[in-house]
Amino acid sequence: MWKDEASNVGNCPAQYRVNGIMDGRSGGYIIQGKRLSNAARARLRDLGEDEEAVWVPDNVIDRNRDLG
Repeated sequence: MWKDEASNVGNCPAQYRVNGIMDGRSGGYIIQGKRLSNAARARLRDLGEDEEAVWVPDNVIDRNRDLG
């Protein structure tokens, strides 16, 4: 798990690496972030019926560069 570098307790954006199977999928990441407004969601292209978009600070995703 990797949380926002400004996080101190809970309710924070985070990234979780999936080891094993979750919801029928294996491998990959789960992203926890802040819900987007309806106006922001409307600007996204091709967001599927079963998909959700969230916002996370760049430091949460940028951490992936350090893992490789």
